[in-house]
Amino acid sequence: MKPVILIFAFNRPSHLSKLLNSLFLNKESKQIPIIIFIDGPRNNNDKKCICSVKKVINHYKSYSKSIKIISRRKNLGTQQSIISGVTKYIKQYKSAIILEDDLVLDQFFLQYMINSLEIYKSNKEVFHISGYSFLSNTNSKRAVFSRFMNCWGWATWTDRWSLLNRDINYLSSSFSKKEIYQFNINDSHDFYRQIIENKVGIINTWAIFWYATIFKSNGLCLTPVTTLVNNNGNDGSGINQGSKLRNIN
Repeated sequence: MKPVILIFAFNRPSHLSKLLNSLFLNKESKQIPIIIFIDGPRNNNDKKCICSVKKVINHYKSYSKSIKIISRRKNLGTQQSIISGVTKYIKQYKSAIILEDDLVLDQFFLQYMINSLEIYKSNKEVFHISGYSFLSNTNSKRAVFSRFMNCWGWATWTDRWSLLNRDINYLSSSFSKKEIYQFNINDSHDFYRQIIENKVGIINTWAIFWYATIFKSNGLCLTPVTTLVNNNGNDGSGINQGSKLRNIN
């Protein structure tokens, strides 16, 4: 069964247009089902922007045999929108490629994702396929395994996503000092702090739970040596600002 592409959009029509344009430069996109989620408005300005987002999607509808739009009535926020959308549709399609509207894809992004999902579908150690790379192309390998999870264009399977642990009390109390050091990439960045900040309500993010799930399961993330995704959202337009490489959402 082919994976499904799940795209999460909100109020940025120009960003979504760039994403879809880059997506349809991937020849495989014409044969894969695509579901686009549009989060609900928070105010009148959002309503106007969402209308423009729908026009962008309608413009690209002829590029694919299967584009489904799910438009939320209420604003769910990034965490609930992504987790609920992935959870529902990955069960149906068994694997999914997940994109947010601020990404721009390489023309070989889908080829890499589809091949990787097929190759590692039975390898339960592999939880996550990353499209973005923080590495430099210094050898002949196309991809390497890492414990670090990045959510700039990624993919997984239903059996691994079903292990997602959102028990904030467990996650905030179960890490040993050694695990915190490893989770923080040998203390290069304080990812564990995001678990605590989610617990006390300072932030409300989703990807830190997926990263923690992978980490606690001793899972692996496949990462390309050369990045296949660029992020176009660090321009002040997003809900969660800052680099997602360092600040997992």
